[in-house]
Formats: sequence, C-alpha cells, structure tokens
Amino acid sequence: MRIVVSILSVLLLACASAVGSALVLPGTGFEDNGNPLAPGAVDPYWIMDHNPVDDSTNAYFIAPGTGNWWGEYAPNTNAPVFQGSGWISTNPLNGYNGPAPYSFSMSFSLAGFDLNTVSLSGLWSIADTGTLSINGFLIDTLYEADKPWMAMHNFTVSDPAYFLQDINTITMTMTASDQYFEAARFEGTITGEVTGVPEPGTLLLMGTGIVGVCGALRRTLNK
Repeated sequence: MRIVVSILSVLLLACASAVGSALVLPGTGFEDNGNPLAPGAVDPYWIMDHNPVDDSTNAYFIAPGTGNWWGEYAPNTNAPVFQGSGWISTNPLNGYNGPAPYSFSMSFSLAGFDLNTVSLSGLWSIADTGTLSINGFLIDTLYEADKPWMAMHNFTVSDPAYFLQDINTITMTMTASDQYFEAARFEGTITGEVTGVPEPGTLLLMGTGIVGVCGALRRTLNK
C-alpha cells in the first residue's frame, strides 16, 4: 500500500508545474493597445484619487509641446508596446497643477503567481517631492532638493508581504510641490513563478494511468 501511495504522490507532484514568467506593467503614458499616448491624452491605466485642477480622476500624458512639459524633465522613453514610460500630470494645458497632496495609481493582478517568488522592479520619478508605494507599503521617497525629475530612479520589491494574490495597486503620491510643472512617471516589470494547473484531459490520462499502476501492483502482490 505504501508503494501505491508513493507512486500517487510522485504523479500528483509531477502534474503541478511552476514556470518562470514576466509581466510588463503599463508604464505611464500608454494607451489601451500598449502604444504611446498622444500629447495631452488621458492615461487609461493611471488614475488620480482627485485631480486638483479639473476635479476629476484623470491623469494626462505630457510631452514636448504640451503645457506641463518642462525642459529639465528626464526625456520620455515610451515606445511600443509597454516599453519605457512618459510623464503624466494633472493638467495638459498649462503649467499649473494645483495643491498637493494627490496620487496617481495603477492596478494589476497577480492571480496564478506564487507570491513567494514575485519581484517587482523598475524605474520611477516625480516632480517635486513624492512617494512610491504598493498596497500601502512604502517603496521609495524622492525629495525636491535632489531634483529627482532630472533622471529615472531604480526600485525593487520582493517581500511577499507587500503583494496580494488578486488586485495590487501601485501609487505615486505627490506630497509637496510649488503647484507648477508637477508630474510623475513609472515603469515596472513583475517576475515570478506561475503555478500550472493540469488540463482536464491531462487529469483524465493521469487517472487512467494511476488505475493501471494500481492494477499491476495488485496482481504483483497477489502472486
């Protein structure tokens, strides 16, 4: 009987597979198909808790030629498809952004991922002072005195306590500003193992195999 149980255990373990996977998150400044937005367009993935300029939840993509583009910003690098990022802001028409604090957020799912293997890494920036967090856990803080908007800044998160199996939310919060030429930017990739679930046909074949193994063992033990 112990032989049968051991064989069953091996077969069941073989049927559960974990494969490495990568998920590129929607960086700021992309449209639904994963291509860069037109200057001044509403970002469909990133929303605001409140927009102090137009009292909406809209976050706008800004680029050369739109009102909030400031020469000291690190250049936009968004290119098809979800590669890189661009700056988003509260107001695409002029340099006034309204008072802080306010937040830009984007949500994504980790369904199927083994949270113990998940890592989130990428780049972000903000003008003037702000924080980056996931599900309420602080990842990084950038300060106006360091002029963070002149470059992109690395971050990495791998603590499984920071992640949720279903919906996760990345948030960039503008905590202090002079209310002019303010913007934020994010790009990131999830890596980790995704646990595979056998197809129904595979389970049926396995069941048939297990029955056959048990029958053979029974005949052997009865001899």
